[in-house]
Amino acid sequence: MNVGNRENKSFAIVNPLQKILRSTAVERNGPPEAAGFRSATGEPPPVPPSSPVEHPMKTKLIAAASFLALSLAVFPAQAAEEPKTIAEIVAGSKDHTILLALVKEAGLAETLSGKGEWTVFAPTDAAFKKIDKETLDKVKGDKELLKKILLTHAVKGTWVAGEVVKLDGKEVETLSGTKFKIAVNGKSVTVGDAKVTAADLKASNGVVHVIDTVLMPK
Repeated sequence: MNVGNRENKSFAIVNPLQKILRSTAVERNGPPEAAGFRSATGEPPPVPPSSPVEHPMKTKLIAAASFLALSLAVFPAQAAEEPKTIAEIVAGSKDHTILLALVKEAGLAETLSGKGEWTVFAPTDAAFKKIDKETLDKVKGDKELLKKILLTHAVKGTWVAGEVVKLDGKEVETLSGTKFKIAVNGKSVTVGDAKVTAADLKASNGVVHVIDTVLMPK
């Protein structure tokens, strides 16, 4: 019997088996360096980079962030709208067309559009219609009288509703020099004979309170 041939056959059988066992060990235990294997140079063999799978939620968040950035670039934020002047508030009200016309006629539109702080008690169209036509025409024909009447509706400084009610029983002096008494009765506030129907229309140069009666200078 040839012993050398028998040993060669045994080696041929064992060699494939060892390869299978080694392959199984790598699958169970991870890459060769994890099991202490090293290359001929003494360094652990290189590990091929893995290809991580993106989480669906992460992908959606990235897409949303990209869309937001693009939107901000295409549609920049608009600057905050500046508050209107007293003249602009009056001009934008459908209930103050007569007051607007008289303010323009008296040459006060520029004043109510300029810098400063005023509190304006603005009579509605219905308030002006309480005055008979003859008297109203007379006022329109006298520019100085018209100006005095309009200034009777303005007080220097910004007096919001919360401050006006604290003046209950006291008098306020208007720009025409005429004084009117403030009266508070529950939620009702009156300035002279005029009732405040809307308050705190805030402007860049003061505040507007709407009243139901035209104030006349004394």
